[in-house]
Amino acid sequence: MSGVKNHRFGGAADPSERRLVLVGKTGVGKSAAGNTILGREAFESELSPSSMTSECQKAKGDVEGRKVAVIDTPGLFDTNFTQEEVLNRIKMCVSLSAPGPHAFLVVLQLGRFTQEEKETVRMIQTTFGEDAAKYTMVLFTHGDQLKKQTIEGFISESPDLKAIIRTCYDRYHVFNNEIKDPKQNSQLLDKIDKMTMANGRSYYTNAMFLRAEEAIEKEKERLLKEMKAERQRELQQLRTKYVGTACRREENHLHIRYQNEARARAERSNDFTAAPAVAIGAACGAAIGGVFGIIGGPIGLVVGVAAGAAVGATVGAIAVRVSDGCHVQPQASDHKNSLLLVKGSRRQKPSDELRIIVVGKTGGGKSAAGNTILGRRAFESELSPSSRTAQCQRAEGEVGGRKVAVVDTPGLFDTNVNEEEVMKKIKACISLSAPGPHVFLVVLKLGRFTPEEEETLRMIGRTFGEEAARYSLVLFTHGDRLKKQTIESFISKNERLKEMIQVFHNRYHVFNNEAGDREQTVQLLEKMDRLTVDNGGGHYTARMYRNAQRASKKEKRRLLKELKAAEQQMRSVLEAEVQRDMKTTGQTVKKDRCLLQ
Repeated sequence: MSGVKNHRFGGAADPSERRLVLVGKTGVGKSAAGNTILGREAFESELSPSSMTSECQKAKGDVEGRKVAVIDTPGLFDTNFTQEEVLNRIKMCVSLSAPGPHAFLVVLQLGRFTQEEKETVRMIQTTFGEDAAKYTMVLFTHGDQLKKQTIEGFISESPDLKAIIRTCYDRYHVFNNEIKDPKQNSQLLDKIDKMTMANGRSYYTNAMFLRAEEAIEKEKERLLKEMKAERQRELQQLRTKYVGTACRREENHLHIRYQNEARARAERSNDFTAAPAVAIGAACGAAIGGVFGIIGGPIGLVVGVAAGAAVGATVGAIAVRVSDGCHVQPQASDHKNSLLLVKGSRRQKPSDELRIIVVGKTGGGKSAAGNTILGRRAFESELSPSSRTAQCQRAEGEVGGRKVAVVDTPGLFDTNVNEEEVMKKIKACISLSAPGPHVFLVVLKLGRFTPEEEETLRMIGRTFGEEAARYSLVLFTHGDRLKKQTIESFISKNERLKEMIQVFHNRYHVFNNEAGDREQTVQLLEKMDRLTVDNGGGHYTARMYRNAQRASKKEKRRLLKELKAAEQQMRSVLEAEVQRDMKTTGQTVKKDRCLLQ
């Protein structure tokens, strides 16, 4: 609770002022929404792969005769900061709304409702507690993308999004930041006034925030306690296992030893009936008692926990990497698909057509890009919170006097399908490009370059191997958002994005899927032709795919080997500890032996 004092936001209230705090994922249009509300450029808002808002900012204005204070906050999922750092900054921002905000506006960009969006809302709700829900409203940006669709129709297509809206008492609004329509501001403020009236003209208070902080601390303590107890249980199970093993070894050793001694005594006294059993029982009992006595003591506990924590950390790290490697396990169907590449296709000869596979995150505009390339509506493309492409689809056409085949793939990070299932489907899509694609068109939506975008590129690389980069080209969609900015300037603003582009041999292109300009398609095909020439006129082959799968298997075997080595290290540490403990029982064993003689 030491950090709570730094986040207090008590102060004198202006009864006529409406205080609004904008929160949400980086790149969704928070700053632009703040500017739209105030009717002026109060906050810096420019298309960039990195967040433009790194610190709290406050601006005031008079809107439709009402005093309004808007607090802009840093965006979640910015690759430049950890989530903990961002959340701490957002907490500090609340102090700018003293004595407390009337509304938290959770900003979501109209488009796919992915895991990042879902996690954004969850983190905000956790940070400000249950009380905050009464003061929260969802603000959708980029309302122009709805076109003839209603916001209610859009929300109804995603159960996850509907659930989020319900937690906000079904309060939401839509903004089009590109138009200067004062009516959308008036409607938003009317909804906020209605919400404030429903809350008895109150606002989110410092007491509510302190309760949320206390709840977070209690939850942390509970989780740490559970983790500690679980670690102790696992460690005790391992100790018990290896103590039993050591005891059995000692038992066998003593059994042989005392049997020999008993035989020697029997030869002298003809009495060797009870001695071996008594000796073995006493020795093993002493060993077990000594071991558990030490293990239960503070020194044994500290040594055990320290060793278990050190080795356990290694095992955990390797296990994560093994899990990561498992995403690219070849399936039986994958081998069949690679065979299809070898056998070829009943369609055009390899030299007759340009074959393109479109891959990327859900909502990036893959299907729309395919339609733009072909110059017709070959793939279903409509604004939706869920992915429209559930299966592989192929469409063909003649573009600039040449035959082109486009294969559309399911999107990554769709909340309705797990990633493993999506990757299986994407692998299956390769067969539709037989005998192999000339180009992997990696689609990225212009905006913030978040961990989801970064992981999208990595997953594609892991699945198709290092050689696939030679046949890949990054396609940025929603080019209209650049306005007067160049794509080179956009890329230069984020080091990680620059590095990713370099992996793809600095090949990229920009599409505006809304424009009917065929020149952008001609330019893209020219870049693809240069790519193909650089590759000696070839295409991505079945051999390359099999190599990628073999490399995946090899990496998995290596990681499993490391995991086994770490497990063996754990055994060695525990056995060494047991052996040390067994030595402390040596005097007891000697005494038992003396009693037998």
